[in-house]
Amino acid sequence: MERFWKQHRLTGACRPRQIGGYRRSRLEKHDRTLRHWIAGQPDLTLGELQKRCLKELNVAIGITALWHRLEQLGLSYKKNDSRRRARSAGG
Repeated sequence: MERFWKQHRLTGACRPRQIGGYRRSRLEKHDRTLRHWIAGQPDLTLGELQKRCLKELNVAIGITALWHRLEQLGLSYKKNDSRRRARSAGG
């Protein structure tokens, strides 16, 4: 409660902060590099790409964020074989 009074004293209002919204990808500057990597080695997994981003680009990024960036670029990557095997033969 104290922080709300402090905010009111400083700003004259007590409004909630924005939740969520669009954030730019850390990989936005490296789109050309991502395309080059996948063109050169199309069987890279997300985990391998994540490690490579950290090692070569010095960009720490989560698997989900990396997946979203590749999807935005229309790039394909190798799926995890162990997950494919977990499905039933009919599905």
